[in-house]
Amino acid sequence: MKNVHTCLLCLGSNMRPAYHLREAEIALNGLFPGIRWGRIVLTRAENAVEGSSDYLNRVAWFDTSLSEGEIQAILKDIEKANGRSGGDKAKGSVPLDVDLLQYDSEVLKPDDFGKDYVRKALDAFPGKCGA
Repeated sequence: MKNVHTCLLCLGSNMRPAYHLREAEIALNGLFPGIRWGRIVLTRAENAVEGSSDYLNRVAWFDTSLSEGEIQAILKDIEKANGRSGGDKAKGSVPLDVDLLQYDSEVLKPDDFGKDYVRKALDAFPGKCGA
């Protein structure tokens, strides 16, 4: 029997954000049945480039037998399918960012848990979650 791992994602977009978050939701729902979604929240861009738009963010939890590396590859593919390319953050325009914040009890991006947009997204999740 395969091990089951619990994963926490944080998604964000400031380019056609409702569209890109919905596309990510469709893709992730298909890959991870039973994924649980937090509400979408509006947040200001951190360290934004002049003229950057605000973001829509949300978190999601799911269980999977996939490895951390397999999940990271899937998330990068979803970002690319939504128009993400290198240098987007530097330009201040991000079609879709999907970060794996936690894999089981391992916090992969500890600094992100202190960021305002992650805290707001976690607060919008029904029930307690996160590190």
